[in-house]
Amino acid sequence: MEASYYTIIGALIGAGITAVTAIIIYILKNKTDERRFKTQLTYNRINKAKEKIFTTVNSLNNNIDVHNWSSKITNFLSSYEASVLPQELIEKIQKEVTDLKKNHKENFPDLYAYEEHLIEDAQFDYEQMGPYDRKMYDLQNYMNEMKKRIIQKWLKI
Repeated sequence: MEASYYTIIGALIGAGITAVTAIIIYILKNKTDERRFKTQLTYNRINKAKEKIFTTVNSLNNNIDVHNWSSKITNFLSSYEASVLPQELIEKIQKEVTDLKKNHKENFPDLYAYEEHLIEDAQFDYEQMGPYDRKMYDLQNYMNEMKKRIIQKWLKI
């Protein structure tokens, strides 16, 4: 009779080990599938962002409107969609856009005379604001800068 107890205990231990092994394999397989899914999702988002920046850059046509075109690029680079792109790529594109704007401003200063007038008006308006309006204006600027920092630093997935 003792032999049958050992047989039963051995069978139970074997079944337990088999069940634990099956659970471990199931968990590891799910983690691998989840990792593969996240990698594929990130890969798809990167490709979509690259396609969008390519389309945006390529959207320049014969009606050269440097300001609008460069604004589209800059807006995309600070968007959530572009947050998956490598920071080095974003910085290089931003440098190119900045250089383009600088070159354009040097070669066509008449186009920017009105813009400088608007900046002077904005500074004049700021000086004319009351203390509360100035604080609200400063707060809005701070919030815009904070939004950029959050998007660039922490929303990279």
